[in-house]
Amino acid sequence: MIKKIIFLSFIIILQLFAQPHNFRREGEKNAKETSFYFSEVHSIPEDSSNHTYFVYKISYPSLVFVKSSGKYSASFSLSIEVFDSVLKHVVRQIQNKTISVDTFDQTLDHNYYVQGFINFHLKNGIYNILPFLTDLNINNEIKLAPIRIDVPSSNQSTIISPLIVKSDLIECQNKKYFELANYDDSFPFSEDNFSLVLPCLDTTRESIFVTIKNDSDTVFNSEVSNYFKSKIVLRECKDNILLGNGLTPEATNNFVIPDINRKLLEGNAEIIVSRNKNSIPLKSYNKKIIWFNKPYSLRNPGNAIKMLKFIEKDSVISNMLKANSNDYKKELYNYWKKYNINSHGTFNPLMEEYYSRIDYAAKTFAIFSDKSGIETDRGEIYIQFGKPQKIERASTQYGKVVETWIYEKPPRDFIFVDNDGTGNFMLRK
Repeated sequence: MIKKIIFLSFIIILQLFAQPHNFRREGEKNAKETSFYFSEVHSIPEDSSNHTYFVYKISYPSLVFVKSSGKYSASFSLSIEVFDSVLKHVVRQIQNKTISVDTFDQTLDHNYYVQGFINFHLKNGIYNILPFLTDLNINNEIKLAPIRIDVPSSNQSTIISPLIVKSDLIECQNKKYFELANYDDSFPFSEDNFSLVLPCLDTTRESIFVTIKNDSDTVFNSEVSNYFKSKIVLRECKDNILLGNGLTPEATNNFVIPDINRKLLEGNAEIIVSRNKNSIPLKSYNKKIIWFNKPYSLRNPGNAIKMLKFIEKDSVISNMLKANSNDYKKELYNYWKKYNINSHGTFNPLMEEYYSRIDYAAKTFAIFSDKSGIETDRGEIYIQFGKPQKIERASTQYGKVVETWIYEKPPRDFIFVDNDGTGNFMLRK
């Protein structure tokens, strides 16, 4: 019980004082799966065709940067080939981009992306989009995953496919806009807030009824009357993809469900749109909720329960493991729910912090004897207390390396000694 209180106390202090946490950031780069490329397609009906946008997001580490004149630059070409249902070539578009950054660290940071879109017109029908990415610094072409889209006519449905946007508005040229989330048309399972925009072609309609099912649970079932009237047009501004607008004959009533991701857990979501509560559905859409960069130690729920051993009693862990293995994920979320400082959302930052520490410890503190980093003294202290504010190294008169971890809030020191020169630092104080 004491070690659990210690862990939670340090986490809460970390949140309150917003201390830098560079170890965790390094752990995210080295010990978490990262996605280097996202894309999604949106079609907006116009007079006799559909304005179609192929939207992409590419992480900096997936590109080759070259240093010149004190800056690091990367150049790439993104091309798309569009074919109809009988494999007739319809569209070919190419876009070239160059980006520059000031530091080498930025080129390796998976939190940095370059975004953009290619737009073209399509008539109603089924199409296959084949994208290709060429890194111009090394002339290397990568064939990306194809996308199959069904472009409906405006008389098939009054509701256009929903758009996932960031809840916080972005200012551009003295106006504020929604920013497209741009994660493969999926909801990121994260601490950030995301909203749902449902464009409706019937501009006389002032409300719709929406039901959202998250796997087997209904998480939203209500009338939606919050909307803005505008034509949906994508635009780039400061490397963000924004929902531009304009009052034109093609304007739509765009209904907004704010911060809906706070109700969603990892898995699948079905969005059902009706005119009102008692009418038959007009349209339904499927979206995924994905924890991008999810800690490796969380990906197997059974193992994740066992990893609670650093902060929890054996009896608690044993009781959780008595559940059906299909329920391990639910058991894990229920355990962490009582420690969720993000009280209005399903994403648990304490849970993420704990398993991110395990990932980092497993990789960073492993020793030559094949002993996992989490089984070492340094690994265990790191998992419980996080990154020390200061690390000091010295040698004893016998040539043994001594490492001292210094924590400031609250004050606490840990002294480790490498007795045999293998990197197996043992806790001495």
